[in-house]
Amino acid sequence: MPNITFLCLAKSWKKGGVCIAGKKVENNYVTGWIRPISNHDEGGISLAERRYADRTDPQILDYIECGVGEHCPNGAQTENYLIANSRWAKIGVHNGSVAQYCDTPDSLWGIGSSTRNGINDKITEVLASALDESLYLISLDEATVLVREEIEYGGDTKTRVRLSFQYGGHPYILSLSDDVRKQYYLEQGIGEYPLENCHIAVSLSTPYHDHCYKVVAGIIE
Repeated sequence: MPNITFLCLAKSWKKGGVCIAGKKVENNYVTGWIRPISNHDEGGISLAERRYADRTDPQILDYIECGVGEHCPNGAQTENYLIANSRWAKIGVHNGSVAQYCDTPDSLWGIGSSTRNGINDKITEVLASALDESLYLISLDEATVLVREEIEYGGDTKTRVRLSFQYGGHPYILSLSDDVRKQYYLEQGIGEYPLENCHIAVSLSTPYHDHCYKVVAGIIE
């Protein structure tokens, strides 16, 4: 099974571990997206599967080498590759701008469909099945992290973290799933936290109740 090197741009919570994704490095050039997945718990990568030899956990902006095997697309998630049973290695850390690696879609998989507490944050499974990508890295002049108590379906209240921003002339409020940033803002408490000149990795989820959901899987300032 081949080894690949990629620049990690997204790391978010997922059942069974985390979802990690980035852009491949080939012949010293950063190219297309890849999302290593496991064969358990909806593809989440456990700590035992992803940690380095020094037992540290991979982070966004690490250059990571890992073994991959079968290509395992799942709906719009055409970037999925099953991980091999080998140790992940940290090759280095990206210290410069990531602006040159940004994608420039007209919108984030269309607009017009929203959850109770989000804006333009979901699409139908039928529409998602016709897509051929589920990851974007985009540049934002400004955004706002929202930490708020939300009433969910069934009437329960829970503290949620979302990112509010404009892209392509359209408003978005998406769930923040970047595991490090989410925990940081939860610790800051209820409020609004502005960001300027940032880049975000946006991911489209696998289907759930006939929809796929758009989440912010990485924030890079």
